[in-house]
Amino acid sequence: MGKVQTISLIALVIYFAVLLIAVTKEKKNNNVLDYFFAGRSLPFWALSITFIASWWKAGSALSTAD
Repeated sequence: MGKVQTISLIALVIYFAVLLIAVTKEKKNNNVLDYFFAGRSLPFWALSITFIASWWKAGSALSTAD
């Protein structure tokens, strides 16, 4: 096995290990509102970035259709 393949395999194993840890330590949602509204704990700056990203993407799609 070559050097690049070995490094890729190690990176893949590390990625899946971190993913497994993140999934097992994840805070569980109690109800649907927690899922959709992040438990109403989303900071203003994150909400603003989400809104602007959605608005720009929708605007660019509509502008392209014109």
